[in-house]
Amino acid sequence: MKTFVLHLLTSQALATGVAHEAWEGPHGTIHLLRVRPAHAACVRPAVAPLGRLPLQALAKNGVAAINGGYFDPQTAAPVSWVTLDGRTASDPTRNRRLMDNPTLQPYLKPIAARTEWRALHGPTGWRWQLAPHGSETPAGWTLRHALQAGPRLLPTATLALEAFVRPGRDPINSQGRSARSGLGITGAGDLLLVMCAQGQPLADFRQSLRQLGCMEAMALDGGSSSQLAWRDHGGWHVVGAGRPDGGNRGFLPSLVSAIVVGDGGE
Repeated sequence: MKTFVLHLLTSQALATGVAHEAWEGPHGTIHLLRVRPAHAACVRPAVAPLGRLPLQALAKNGVAAINGGYFDPQTAAPVSWVTLDGRTASDPTRNRRLMDNPTLQPYLKPIAARTEWRALHGPTGWRWQLAPHGSETPAGWTLRHALQAGPRLLPTATLALEAFVRPGRDPINSQGRSARSGLGITGAGDLLLVMCAQGQPLADFRQSLRQLGCMEAMALDGGSSSQLAWRDHGGWHVVGAGRPDGGNRGFLPSLVSAIVVGDGGE
């Protein structure tokens, strides 16, 4: 496996406990949002009420956001589960093109159990967790928010286990150069929302997450859906396949879901 080193280019505080960082890597600039664990309550999913919305619209009054789970590009029907305030906000079992697809019938169970990011509330406040959808939460902790995507990338990659790589099929172009988005939890407990717009194989993105200090990590929807946005005194900045440097030019598609970071003080 080839190795490389990332170099920090810039770091900017956006709110209390929330920062934007840019890192230089072999495939171009990696942008990330770092949220300290003391501010876990300010991170939550967002779901477009009807169809799709631009990432900034999903972010509303937040300071930052990253694209979320998978969806059918033709109908905008979800392929990933989302839980918001303890209630189901996105249910892929209502997606008939998914559930009735004959070629996917052997894989519906692992697809339903794909990795999700969770925000749990319990005896000591809030904590984050990456876990299979439907798995039990730790004793004494309540699942408040969750957004499913996958596959899990760290500590081990589970592409085949989660049916992302199937015989003759690789729908996420895992070995090709695609824009990538993901979430990671560092050894210090920070949550990282990470994206690389220039495109890279999933194995290289996985190594980037490890280089950034992630002990656990998962992928989000990638390719043209891969986007990250943050807001400072100059307004919104968005990176994606059409805006690799955070400029205002280039088309970026609307999304079904996102993970939004609030002002850090919630």
